[in-house]
Amino acid sequence: MIKKITILGILLFLVISSIYSQNDSRELPFSHEILERYPPMRGWTFNQPTSLNGRLFMTYEYAQSYREQSARVAYPGGSPNTYWLYDSYTYHNGNSTIIRDQIVPQWLEGMGYTIDYDKIRTEVSEDKFIIPAVKTVMTQRNCDVAITVDLRRIRHWSTGNTPNRDIDYIGFVIINEYNRATRRYSYTYIPTTIMNIGQ
Repeated sequence: MIKKITILGILLFLVISSIYSQNDSRELPFSHEILERYPPMRGWTFNQPTSLNGRLFMTYEYAQSYREQSARVAYPGGSPNTYWLYDSYTYHNGNSTIIRDQIVPQWLEGMGYTIDYDKIRTEVSEDKFIIPAVKTVMTQRNCDVAITVDLRRIRHWSTGNTPNRDIDYIGFVIINEYNRATRRYSYTYIPTTIMNIGQ
């Protein structure tokens, strides 16, 4: 009898695991492969052809004016994270305010994230809040802004430890910026959540 119960328990566990495996295989917003296909400046345009520092940009070349590009950056002892990189100096005279204050929030909310605006904070330091590998990539690419998303999965359980299909993700967005005039980095932390992914 005990053996039968044990076997049934194992089979039930495998069925539940299979359900979650199939559910988790969907394209979820925390996937860096998905983030690479949905750049922050997607959909942003100029109102009309615009000349910036001697170069004419067509209305659809907004992202090109910031040299938007992505990079995989390996964390020490961890898996690579996708970063979006921007150069605000070549054509925008070092003004990256719109990226931090408008583009990133709209990008996150457009993907279903909820931003905790009351807990957003920005700190300035020479290099305390930047991973050396990120700093290296920014220098190599001649970019002064680097953005990444880091989410952690939270699976909910209903009464009686019966798993349901609701999965929340809680995490944060990090924006690193480099000021050439002061030679200092700033760090902006944006707390985010995304709710009920499993449904």
